[in-house]
Amino acid sequence: MREKENNLLEEISKLIHDEWVEWAQQIEHEVADDRKARWQTVYCDYEDLSEEMKEKDRVYGRKVLSMLKDRGIL
Repeated sequence: MREKENNLLEEISKLIHDEWVEWAQQIEHEVADDRKARWQTVYCDYEDLSEEMKEKDRVYGRKVLSMLKDRGIL
């Protein structure tokens, strides 16, 4: 992956994580305590996530990049 594309992937992945944190915090009162406890461990900045957790956001980031490429935007 080119450096520019990799940087874009990281930006998209950060946005995905930030949006997930906001959503999860809004609904955490509706989920089981064990799930809430797991979620709370990743209520942090994207940069502070483990590589394993970052990769989960990158999976969706790659889907966004693929969609943009398919539409000729990238």
